[in-house]
Amino acid sequence: MSNTQEWQIRQALPSEVEYLSELAFRSKAYWGYSDQFMKACLEELTVDECYIENNPTFVIEAAGNAVGFYSLERISAAEVELSLLFVEPDFMGKGYGRKLITHA
Repeated sequence: MSNTQEWQIRQALPSEVEYLSELAFRSKAYWGYSDQFMKACLEELTVDECYIENNPTFVIEAAGNAVGFYSLERISAAEVELSLLFVEPDFMGKGYGRKLITHA
C-alpha cells in the first residue's frame, strides 16, 4: 500500500450517501454488537446529502473502490471534531483507517 496509485483520499460525493451509510453500518456491525443495538444506531450511522454538504467528508479508495470514510464536525469557530470513521470489514487491519486518521 505504499504506492499512492493503489489508494487515494477524496471528498465524498452526494451520490455516495447510501453506500456510505451502508458501509458505516457494516463496519459497526463487524464488532459483534447485538441486533437491538445496531437498530438503535441506524440513525446516527446514516449519512445524507445535507450531512456531507455541512461536514467535510472524505472517502478512501483502493483500486477505484470506496473502502472507508471519515467526517469532521465543526464544534466551534476554531475547532473540528472527528465524527465518523469507518472502514469496510474486509479492509480492516490493512492501514486504511490509519491513512484516514492521518488525513483528518
